[in-house]
Amino acid sequence: MFEKLANWKWQTGDGFAPGIFSWFHILWLIICIALCIVFGIIAKKNKADKRIDLVILIVTSVLTFSEITKQCMLHIGYYHYFRLDIIPFAFCSIPIYVGFVGSLVKTEKVKDACYKFLAFYGIVGGITVMLYPKSVLETYFVYMALHSMFWHTVLVVISVFLIVSKGYGSNFKNELFPPLVIFLSCIVIAITLNETLYYSVLKKNEEGITSCTVENYPGSYTNYNLGSKNDSKMVSYKDNKFILATNYNESISNFVLEYKSEEETDLYYLYFEDDQKHYVDMVSGNLQLVDAPTNYWELMWLDGGAVLTINLDSVNYFISYDDSEELTLLPYSNYEENSDKEIVFIIATMERYGDSANYFFISSHYPTTIPVLDIVQKYVPYPVFVLIYFVSFFGISSLVWCVCHLAIKIPKKKELS
Repeated sequence: MFEKLANWKWQTGDGFAPGIFSWFHILWLIICIALCIVFGIIAKKNKADKRIDLVILIVTSVLTFSEITKQCMLHIGYYHYFRLDIIPFAFCSIPIYVGFVGSLVKTEKVKDACYKFLAFYGIVGGITVMLYPKSVLETYFVYMALHSMFWHTVLVVISVFLIVSKGYGSNFKNELFPPLVIFLSCIVIAITLNETLYYSVLKKNEEGITSCTVENYPGSYTNYNLGSKNDSKMVSYKDNKFILATNYNESISNFVLEYKSEEETDLYYLYFEDDQKHYVDMVSGNLQLVDAPTNYWELMWLDGGAVLTINLDSVNYFISYDDSEELTLLPYSNYEENSDKEIVFIIATMERYGDSANYFFISSHYPTTIPVLDIVQKYVPYPVFVLIYFVSFFGISSLVWCVCHLAIKIPKKKELS
């Protein structure tokens, strides 16, 4: 099941999910508004604490099931190993933890802080993505797009439900400051995780690694290597020949696999970006660079990596190299007998080199994917970026509170007049 979900792809022109203000986006906006109205009505009729707890528990459980399915799809169905950088600890993931604590804890102060966090902080990610879902719709995978839009819709709906049922919007200090402790705690946890994992695991895995971006990859930061399976050699192009470099510094670092989908088959053009876009192709029996490709490449997954193959005259060939380390093509049927002597050229060691943990999207080592803040991060020191991050989210939460406050005050003024 998970592999089917992982390979369920959009059949659009460019392979991506429908973009901003597409039918898909508009549909989810309508669903979001409709659910907000429904849950607003439910909230007016169910203001008892136990009923509020039950609603939050059920909704949080649904979110958790959706997240577990997504994690299994990625770890089991796509990557085939456990990835550090997709552990759910982004800003929009926090509501699943806070929701469970709030609905199950007996201490009123903790419950109150959790619900106010869901109402005024959790909604920030929901509103942002629902209005500008560019980042979550840049995916080839249907389930990822559905999961993201559903998730952020629910964040908005939970907030509306709590604001109406609890009557929030009357006391700025009392309603914005207690959940601020949760927000700051999560930032501290995220920074600790980012720094600890980077220096204990990720930095070691990045040393000496050249990158090959796979454009249909579901993750945001993934890079693969172009090299051999059994040693650390990487591809290089010298004197009009493709060879394997003896060390990373001699290798080409900007190969790209350009994705093309055809009848549910994953096909690629292999190229690297110099001053012009040059593709790797077969010319007169040799691997050469050309301006326009004539053949697709495919990835055949083996042993946690992928053998790069090309189909010529209905025969699949894979890239290998001989004692001179010059790259050649051999029929794929010879893979097993040549895998020891002539080591296969593959997209190598995907298990670790793609990880880039960036919890809460505030790492000092990796760029954030949050619009506007991704520009700011490039020009300010990391502590300043964290401060801007905090002020930005607190500011948007304050605006949400102001809207709630006006929604309460305006009807009261009309009644008095």
